[in-house]
Amino acid sequence: MYGTDRCETVTETVLSRRRYLAGVTGGVATMSGCLRFSDPAETPDERTTTAGEAETRTASRPTDTATPDADILYQEGFEGTPIGELPEKWAYHTGQEARVVSEISADGNKSLRLRGKSGGCNESVARRPIPLRDEVRLTLAVKVTSSGSIGCHDSRQARIMVRTKATGEIYPGNSLELLTFTPAGDCVARGRSLGKYTEDEWTTVTVDYRRESQRVVQAYSINGTEQATIEREPEPYENRLSALALESAEFTNYWDKIQVTE
Repeated sequence: MYGTDRCETVTETVLSRRRYLAGVTGGVATMSGCLRFSDPAETPDERTTTAGEAETRTASRPTDTATPDADILYQEGFEGTPIGELPEKWAYHTGQEARVVSEISADGNKSLRLRGKSGGCNESVARRPIPLRDEVRLTLAVKVTSSGSIGCHDSRQARIMVRTKATGEIYPGNSLELLTFTPAGDCVARGRSLGKYTEDEWTTVTVDYRRESQRVVQAYSINGTEQATIEREPEPYENRLSALALESAEFTNYWDKIQVTE
């Protein structure tokens, strides 16, 4: 329920994210109390809840985003897509532009440019089916730029979502926010700031996602540094999440180096 005080557990730990996801315990100090979090901005079609969540903040330290021994389920660097087009199996809903370009890239020669209508009310969204299994790691690079002006999506400049459908409709199926980039320069997950990003520079995001019958664990790293682990109750549609959605509000943003590993 939004707008109410909720009692949650905040756990301070120095365990690595991988050990936490694996359920290893020990060396943990727990503090219980009532916390109040601001409500994430969302439309009525984007039904997400925050009940039953707990947050683990880990000591900031470098962490490798590459996993050499992991199975690659999907990866996309847009190198094989002709300039001006979208990769195979991607769908988009756009107010101005969604296409592969060659002038900016995080790696290689190309990236995906999503451009919303500056100052308007029409963001640019690209979606693709991905293998979102019970335990996966999602890594991508995004360059959130200053090109544009705030419109009706005034709480965000860019956002990473997962959805139950990957079509070109405005709001296909159900959705779950993974990370939002705000105009104030914050990286926000489920209403909580996980750190800062810098406009016009590449930001690498890693989300370790683990889905169980009674809980979901999402562990975040920004630019190779661990930020936080959020534990929450599964959504009713959790096991139907199967699509990645990249959203640019009324700004021009670039996306690259997408990888899903198991």
